[in-house]
This record gives sequence, C-alpha cells and structure tokens, in this order.
Amino acid sequence: MPRISPSLIRQASHIDQRLVRLLPICRDLPSARNELRWLAEHAATKPGNEHGKRLLEYYIRRRARGEPLQYILGTEYFGDLEMKCRPGVLIPRPETAASVSHLASLLLARQLPPRLRVLDLCTGTGCIPLLLDHELRKRFRDSTTSAEIVAVDISPKALALAKENLAAQPGAADFITFHPADVLWDSDTNENLNEPPSLKEALHARHGHGPMRNYDILISNPPYISPKAFRTTTARSVRHYEPKLALVPPDQRTPRSYDGVTSDEDDAIGDLFYPAILRHAQDLDVKIMLLEVGDLAQALRVAGMIVRQGIWDHVEMWRDEPGYPVIESVLVDGVVITVRGRGSGRSVFAFRGEGRWWLDSDISNEWASTPVSKA
Repeated sequence: MPRISPSLIRQASHIDQRLVRLLPICRDLPSARNELRWLAEHAATKPGNEHGKRLLEYYIRRRARGEPLQYILGTEYFGDLEMKCRPGVLIPRPETAASVSHLASLLLARQLPPRLRVLDLCTGTGCIPLLLDHELRKRFRDSTTSAEIVAVDISPKALALAKENLAAQPGAADFITFHPADVLWDSDTNENLNEPPSLKEALHARHGHGPMRNYDILISNPPYISPKAFRTTTARSVRHYEPKLALVPPDQRTPRSYDGVTSDEDDAIGDLFYPAILRHAQDLDVKIMLLEVGDLAQALRVAGMIVRQGIWDHVEMWRDEPGYPVIESVLVDGVVITVRGRGSGRSVFAFRGEGRWWLDSDISNEWASTPVSKA
C-alpha cells in the first residue's frame, strides 16, 4: 500500500488534526472527512451528550486501529435496507446486494407460483433474505404471489443479529424464519446435541418429519476465501475484525494446519461449501440457484461444478454489477456460460425446469448472440 504523502497530511492537519489519524485507514481526504462526520453524528446520538467529545475520541481510536466503520456505527446499508452490524458477524457487502436485487428484477410476478419457497444458506446478518423479501413484496404488492423464506446459519451470534434485523423490517416476520443449521454436515441427524443440526434435520424440524419439502430458489453467500487468500489478499480490517468462520471454510480433510498446503489444496478448501450446497440443491429440487463467489477464477470453478452436476438447463456468472449491459460468454467443460455485468466475478446463477419460465424472457434471448471464449 503506498505511503500517504506529507503534503496530504499537512493539508489534513490544517483542517482538523483528527483527520490525520483517520487518513491511514481512509487513504484520501474526502473519505476521512466523511468518516469523521459520521463518527461525530453517531457520538451525538448517544445518551449523555455532554460526553460527546470523549465518545468521539473513543470512536476515532477504534477506527484508526482499523476496526470496520460498520462495527463502530452499528449499521450498514444493504440495498434500500439498513442492517444492524455487530462484531462476530460478517458485514454485508454492496456487491452481494447488487446480485440479490438483480435476481429479484428477473422474477416476474405473473410467471411465478402463488407461494415461492426460498432457502438462504449461511445467512449472517440476514441481509439476503430481508432484501429479497423487500424487493419481492414491492413487486408482489398487487399480486397473489408471496415468498416463504427459510434462512440458516451455524453461528448463534449471526442468528441473534439476523432476528434483530428481521424485527426491524415491518411485516418481514410473516415471510422469513431463521434457524440454526450446519450446511456441511451431510446427515439426517446430528448426534452431538451441543452442535447445530444438519441442514436436513433443521428443515425436517421446520416443516415436520415427513417427506422433505422442495424449494424453488436457493441462495447462499458461504465462506469461500481460501487460507492463502485470507493471509495475503484480504484487507487488514477483515483479517483482524471480521469472523474467520464466515470467511474461510474449515479444512475438514486433514487434521494439520493450513500451513504448507499446495495451490490446488488451497483452492479446494476455499471451494469446500459448493459441492455440499449443490447436493442440497439437488435433494430439494431447487429450480433457481444463486451462489456468491470471491472472484472470476472461483466463479469458473463453481460453474464447472454446476455443469458437471448435469441437472441445470442454464448457468451464468455475474460480476459485481450484473445489471450493467455487458454480456460475454466463456466455454466451461464444453458448455457456453454467459458472463454478465462489469467488475470482478461475484456470483454464479443457474436454473432448470420450471425456473426457466419464472424468469424474464429476455434472459434466454441473449444466449446465442454473445461471442464465446475458452475459459
């Protein structure tokens, strides 16, 4: 990371000495001024306003050490919604919101079944189901269609925060429920009563111990960062403050540490959740699937897994801004994969069966008209 120039430090000091302390984190003066203003406004909202200066100093110290601003302010916007944030739970990202909103924009009320069943895996703050519900209820206001959304996470901290965020959104509790579940535990039951149940067990408990209910849509932003990428490419604030449980999958194959793993092993650890999610999608007869990934290389690997599963009619890779009107194609395992939008690789989208008819018809008209390059 380049050093901050002395002239910029002098400029900041002439305005406000506190900006000098925020510059190493913010990297530019406009960002530092914005953050100082937000921190000051947040301090002013707290009871005992006579201690506002002391509280602001405390916030600046935390931010200068690299703590994410969202943990200090306690919220972050996710699309149109303001989500509560708390240490121990992953902070929602705007790129994730863009993927969720784009999916909602593809779903047309007149083509959907009366009751859409949605499953969100690794829900964190609950931001994905809450934004999807928000977007769909706007669209379904004059429609007979509604969505039933079940969201799961392994973390008690995440589930507690997700339920707080649910309570803050009027009417959402009629459509969304949160449950503990281990997505990687591939069994009908978890014999250790102190651990979260398997996903199968959690869904059986949710719907009654009869035949497994199917889901129309599956969404997941799972842990997907490899051990090497976590050490070498994530921001210091992410490594030091956000929960590793939500970022790096566990290495379940060997008892040894992550040190010394090969590149292939490193990628395999980063990709660990996707085969399990694909098995769940097949078992639950999912029609539409949206999986977040870390970059274009991982998107290509996950798209390959989906293609090799052999049950999906169409697979796409979405970039950070999937609604941006740029469309390319790549060849993955002999199958043409549409690459949509601009920015880094962000998610992989697939549908099959009835899911084809629940989407905007324009999506199918683009497939044959884009140039193909080999991945």
